[in-house]
Amino acid sequence: MADMGDRLREQIDESLQTLRTLADEVKVDVHLAGMEVRTRWERDLEPRITELESRAKQVTDASRDAIHDAIDRLRRFRSELQRRD
Repeated sequence: MADMGDRLREQIDESLQTLRTLADEVKVDVHLAGMEVRTRWERDLEPRITELESRAKQVTDASRDAIHDAIDRLRRFRSELQRRD
């Protein structure tokens, strides 16, 4: 059973690293974008990342799934930003 917990912790840690890297990349994109995009980032996405980093300490399947959902959202948001260019 400890192996499953260790594996889940590892998955969460890897996903968090992906989330943080993607968030840093999006922050650069947002910095170069207009006010509407900044507002969306600050209101909708950035607070969610902070919340997920806290929840990830709980090491649950739900935490892992929430992080994966946030990664998907960030990727879609970034794609939208890149299409604007």
